[in-house]
Amino acid sequence: MVGYNLCLCGCGQLVKNKYKLGHNNIGKKYSEERIRKMSEGNRGKKRSPEHCEKMSKILKGLNLVSPNKGKKFSDEYKKKLSDAHKGQTTWMKGKHHSESAKKILSEKNKGKKLSEEIKRKISETLKRKKQTNLIKIFGGRNYFNNKMLSHTVWL
Repeated sequence: MVGYNLCLCGCGQLVKNKYKLGHNNIGKKYSEERIRKMSEGNRGKKRSPEHCEKMSKILKGLNLVSPNKGKKFSDEYKKKLSDAHKGQTTWMKGKHHSESAKKILSEKNKGKKLSEEIKRKISETLKRKKQTNLIKIFGGRNYFNNKMLSHTVWL
């Protein structure tokens, strides 16, 4: 065809320009400075209701829902996943929330109603923590097995 070339991204499609629409950024790595500049440039922009509605329709059409949503996994598969993730540390290990993040979390959780089951679980967890603290203070489990305390000491 006259006036058409192959897309330079390597997909093999015929295009009038160098790239098929959107293909020119596939796999492109931006520097930290470039990412910061793009972020600052978009920060605080007010979008019109028409623009928001258009973007909403586009995103709904992309079907961004997880392909595993609603699926029931077999016990064998769950065990396989569990084994694969054992030994990995969580992304939050060793990190702490900033004071501003703590404040936001606190505000969001104020006034929440907890179910009786959740309250019971929290209570059991706190009791276990107190018990382990007592064990550490009094020198191990043998102290509790050999001697009966006349009263319970809570920290």
